[in-house]
Amino acid sequence: MRRAISQHELSRCASLIDKNGGDSKSVRWLEISDPQHVAAMKSGRSSASVGEPALDDAFARGTVRVLGPVFDAIALRFMIAGYCTSEAFAKANPEVIARFADAINEAAHWANQPKNYAQSAQIIGPICNGAGTSR
Repeated sequence: MRRAISQHELSRCASLIDKNGGDSKSVRWLEISDPQHVAAMKSGRSSASVGEPALDDAFARGTVRVLGPVFDAIALRFMIAGYCTSEAFAKANPEVIARFADAINEAAHWANQPKNYAQSAQIIGPICNGAGTSR
């Protein structure tokens, strides 16, 4: 089996495969940028793919289907990202900290609404384009 995958998703997918009776060591992993996932599956370069929001449009059109909940292989709840600053900066700039937290929360709320998945893919796509390489 060939599988298209972004580097940060490798451990999730391997865990999902192993927890469901498969052997992730037998999979040939292919690292590509998120916007290329659907094309890789259509062309036969990969058999499966993991990548949001890149696959959301294809899923909505019925072009692809969900094989398994890869995040569930990690835990039911977990932190995927975090932000840090120094205590000195936080004390000296509480208004900046509050505005930053509000902006992150507002962006997360927007990005996690299914109606915004396609637009989110358009925003993230150029950032990810060409970031992956074949292995």
